[in-house]
Amino acid sequence: MFLKDRITPMLRHPCQESPQSLKEVTLVSEPTELRQLEKFLEGVAADIDKHGSDCEHVHFSDFLAEQQEPELIVFNAKAV
Repeated sequence: MFLKDRITPMLRHPCQESPQSLKEVTLVSEPTELRQLEKFLEGVAADIDKHGSDCEHVHFSDFLAEQQEPELIVFNAKAV
């Protein structure tokens, strides 16, 4: 899908034990792709509202039902 070549490669880093903050993320995208991302983020927000800290993290690839590289993961700040 659209994340593979559209998030700048310098954002890739080895797996770490805890989520890391990034200073900047650049998306080169089209309106349809942004709308998919919007639906995903809205769903994650609803899950966090409903489940609180029990909702630790969600993968965008699960939402799309296809593997992505790099993987976009939303980590719930309440679960830290």
